[in-house]
Amino acid sequence: METNSNFDPKLVQRFLEEYHDRGMMKWQGFMLSDHTAELNKMARSQAEREQRKHSVEMSVEEISKAIQLAQLKN
Repeated sequence: METNSNFDPKLVQRFLEEYHDRGMMKWQGFMLSDHTAELNKMARSQAEREQRKHSVEMSVEEISKAIQLAQLKN
């Protein structure tokens, strides 16, 4: 095996100290349009769920009446 006579450990150490990895940013270009479309769809769906208004909570009597009516109608 050949060794590189130009190898400088100080240069390697300096590179490791100064190098800033961009993390996931460098992979964003690999996202397919199908992936981004699905992510956008999921974000819209999540936003819609968060903005929904909830109905007023039913009382125990109202729930019982609804169950009895459902049983009568089968």
